[in-house]
Amino acid sequence: MIFGDGAAAMVISPAAVSRGSGSRGSGGRGSSSADLRNGPGFDVEVVQTYASGPSSEVNSIIWPNPDFDNDITVYGPEVKALVRRYLDQMISELGGLDGVRTSRHQSGVTATTFASRLLDDIDVIVPHQANRTMIVDIAEAQGVPIDKLYFNIERVGNVSAASIPMAIADAVHDGVISERSLIFAPGFGAGAVGGYVVCWIEPSMIAPESGTRGDAAYPVPTDGHADASAVAAASADNDRPELVGVR
Repeated sequence: MIFGDGAAAMVISPAAVSRGSGSRGSGGRGSSSADLRNGPGFDVEVVQTYASGPSSEVNSIIWPNPDFDNDITVYGPEVKALVRRYLDQMISELGGLDGVRTSRHQSGVTATTFASRLLDDIDVIVPHQANRTMIVDIAEAQGVPIDKLYFNIERVGNVSAASIPMAIADAVHDGVISERSLIFAPGFGAGAVGGYVVCWIEPSMIAPESGTRGDAAYPVPTDGHADASAVAAASADNDRPELVGVR
């Protein structure tokens, strides 16, 4: 594991509820998932957090560690156990939630509508960029399509809490997210904590970037990359989250 330096921010504002009146947060369910889905008025589908685990996982990352000259110490097997436990739980939860897309099957005069699973509707998975091999192995064991996973760790290293928003921005710059897409972003950290968000990302949410990242220059921003300050915020009396910028 190689740590890197990085910083990122996501600007979140209230947004109007365009369909339905329920909400989903901390693993909760809305009053009608069909009514709450795929509307233009909101971007965040699910937010979930966790904080628990055995002491071996709680102490899997220590800094400063007096036993190693006060340097940061990462105990690999314990970290992998933490990530596996949380990722297994996340995948299980998403597999049990209604999806955002439906399909119709016509048989004679009868038409049947089938609801998807939220897990199946995810377009891109942007995990915390800690260890590519570990994430791929665990996701593959859960039956998650590996081609949906996006990584930029080989370019920026593990930049800790900044890794997910930086990876989302890079996924847009790399053309992986080229239109409004549903992403699943799981994260993990020291102290046996974890969490995830399932949300919609549009390329226009990503603020323009310039300069260099290591030896690789950022792409020149195009008109499709709107500055976060130029994205309209909703009125203060609305209470659903909307992602309005990622930098």
